[in-house]
Amino acid sequence: MSQTLPVLPSPDFSGNHDAQITGTVTIEGTKTLPGILARLTRVVSGGDNIIVSYAISDANGKFTLSGRSGVSYIVNYEFPTSGFTAKTVNPSAAFVASAGENTAPDGGLTLTRNTNTITNCNVSVPTLTPFTTQSVTVDKAIPINSLATLSSVQVFSSALVANPTIVVSTTTTSQIQKLIIGASVKIGNPFSAATLSNLVTTKVFANDEDENADNQNPIDIAAGTSLSYFDITSGKTSTTNIAAFNPNYIGTGTITFPISGTASKTITNSGGNTSSQEVTNALGGVCLIYTYTIDPLPVTLASFSAKVQPSEATKSVVLNWTTTQEKNSDYFDIQHSTDAKQWNVLGKVQAGNESSEIKRYDFTDTDPKNSTNYYRLKMVDKDGTFAYSRIESVSIDGKDLAVTLFPNPVSNELFVQDVSNQSVKELSIFNSNGQIVQQANSISPTKGINVEGLSNGLYIVKVLRTDGTQNSNKIVIRH
Repeated sequence: MSQTLPVLPSPDFSGNHDAQITGTVTIEGTKTLPGILARLTRVVSGGDNIIVSYAISDANGKFTLSGRSGVSYIVNYEFPTSGFTAKTVNPSAAFVASAGENTAPDGGLTLTRNTNTITNCNVSVPTLTPFTTQSVTVDKAIPINSLATLSSVQVFSSALVANPTIVVSTTTTSQIQKLIIGASVKIGNPFSAATLSNLVTTKVFANDEDENADNQNPIDIAAGTSLSYFDITSGKTSTTNIAAFNPNYIGTGTITFPISGTASKTITNSGGNTSSQEVTNALGGVCLIYTYTIDPLPVTLASFSAKVQPSEATKSVVLNWTTTQEKNSDYFDIQHSTDAKQWNVLGKVQAGNESSEIKRYDFTDTDPKNSTNYYRLKMVDKDGTFAYSRIESVSIDGKDLAVTLFPNPVSNELFVQDVSNQSVKELSIFNSNGQIVQQANSISPTKGINVEGLSNGLYIVKVLRTDGTQNSNKIVIRH
């Protein structure tokens, strides 16, 4: 990413893009969110701050912005505000970038779901313009609370244009009075030939006709020379209202939005012949924001934990959980399993029915198994609808502490080290729903297990030995 001079906008001509600022957009720090626009803005003392770089969070919620080391920046974000509220500061606190990879303040942007809403997002891949073959598929909202009535639907669109290289050349001495390069990214209507949004996003290099342009000054180029620019990006977002009664947006399934991209360029010069060469890539993101009369997700589970409570006679497992929002909630079924496949109900705890405050609950399993114990909550509403919590696990048998998993988080290969040298009968990887997503019959401390095919998220790795002892550890997969 380290580039040759010059770098726009002025006065960045004297430095390289030798710093990359990375971050992640998440909902409450757990679920990642694609299609959110991030901007890197240079802090100018006593003047107007200047936007230097744009990025859109990818399918894993990650983004990368380009800047210069030794320069003070802030990062700000554009997201569907009808669906989310920023939990971290937006714009971020100021920071000074260093050479190489930097982590954005607060690790990126953390969002909180607005009550009475469901928002689903997706993003396309960067594609060389012009193109008409891209699309973004977004899940429709499925309210859990059957009493919730849909009141509005919005489409949040985002667009990013990236030019790895822009070269401006002249055969004679020339002055460029206007140079604007970017693209038009159209988000189509999936159900007609109409366009939902047309995001024309550009970078202004010179525009002496516009007093509001980032760089108004003309560009002087000597005869037979050229200027090269690198890592030039621009981005834009828009929001479109959809009729809440539109049947195409209601029900189960997905909606596919067609995306097209066309490069745009304006170049005006005087006193010579100039030309420009650029490589233009574009992508688009779409979020569907559903707003209901009441909360469509009646129980908002803020936390859920399982901990062993030892005593002189025996051991027990205490479950603790908290909710921040309850609508029409009835009770919690506490479910237990020894293999995360077959579940049985240990007991029931009455819910708060209607609550907008933090409520705390607990339950004690007085007879856990002498192995790995898995727990989950079944959150049931008064109308019979329900949802499951994530799975928590604890190990009662201390023998399984002899297994080490590394690295964690893991992106490519997971290594398992059985320091007690006992043979392994089977290794299983479970997702957050308790489903087995990968298995192995044997492991080796020198040969890793390939997890590149698994999506980002939290998993449980269960190792079963030939003597019947077992180990369960949590891992995070992050590509």
